[in-house]
Amino acid sequence: MAYTESDRVQIRHFMGAGTVFLQLFPKLENAITATQSTADGGTRPDSSTETYAKTIITDLQAVETKLKALHCQVQVVEANQKEIVLNVAQGIFLLKSEGRRMVGNLSRVLACAPLYDAFSSQPPSADDFANIYAPVM
Repeated sequence: MAYTESDRVQIRHFMGAGTVFLQLFPKLENAITATQSTADGGTRPDSSTETYAKTIITDLQAVETKLKALHCQVQVVEANQKEIVLNVAQGIFLLKSEGRRMVGNLSRVLACAPLYDAFSSQPPSADDFANIYAPVM
């Protein structure tokens, strides 16, 4: 089953590519299509690679959902008798780290480096996109 446009939007999001000017990201766009089965216009004999990429995207979406939930929690920094210590900042750090690891998995499936860190709090800069036309190593 071929990627839906929604699947492609999610892949672009986590790989740090925009959707407006797709011609700027031919390597990524070609990689997305190539991971589909030959029956769907790709290069793979079946849809196993596409299914794996979709599983990674689902996991990444779960990480983003958990991050949003943590941002709403109050951080408890002290504990005394029978109180629970809640370290939201550490939870956010660990979730972002896991998200980056999963983006790395997606990157290996697509044989493309992420153009921007989807789990960074910094806005992208021109330097983040310097590798758009860099060859795949």
